Amino acid sequence: MKKLAITLIAMTIFSISWHNAQAQVEMNKNQQESKVASQTQENNTRQAIADTPPAPETAKVAQTPEPEPKAPEIAPKQAEPQCGPADPAQVFTILREIGVPRSSAIQLLGSWKSESGLDPCQQRGDSGVAWGLNSWHPGRRGDMPFDLRAQINWAVHTEMARDCSSCYATIMAGGDAWTIRSAIKKTTRWGVEGPRWLYADQFANIF
Repeated sequence: MKKLAITLIAMTIFSISWHNAQAQVEMNKNQQESKVASQTQENNTRQAIADTPPAPETAKVAQTPEPEPKAPEIAPKQAEPQCGPADPAQVFTILREIGVPRSSAIQLLGSWKSESGLDPCQQRGDSGVAWGLNSWHPGRRGDMPFDLRAQINWAVHTEMARDCSSCYATIMAGGDAWTIRSAIKKTTRWGVEGPRWLYADQFANIF
């Protein structure tokens, strides 16, 4: 009887031990499977990340560089008029270049020498009333330039032509000195003849 009891106890202990061992094996198996599943999921996640194509870069908007500030534009400086007594040779040359015959250029040169001293900017004629090479009064010089060449051209082809067309025609035709002098007197309308023709005779010997 005692032997049977020992046997039953031993069998019971064996059974408990076996069940415990089986439970431990099952637990280890479950832990291993769980670990494998976790590792597999982690690997799959990494692979998925690796297989995912990179997001396209956002196109950069080309920025137009701001234009550099321009330096302020400076208006070209106007040429200063040639004031003061001009060289008679220069005045004679300009008269010839604008088409005035030699005989007329010499008489105009003598007359202007007497009127202004060949200063296109003079403002002394008739006590400051008359200005320019030929001492024009205000009513005749409204558009008169002060530049020497421009004033000579204006005096012949603009002012004389509109003031006395017959005088202009005589001047541009040339001819004898006294005919030209008469035309100059008519358009200049001076009060005092002065040394103008003496100057003209001197210039005739030079030019």
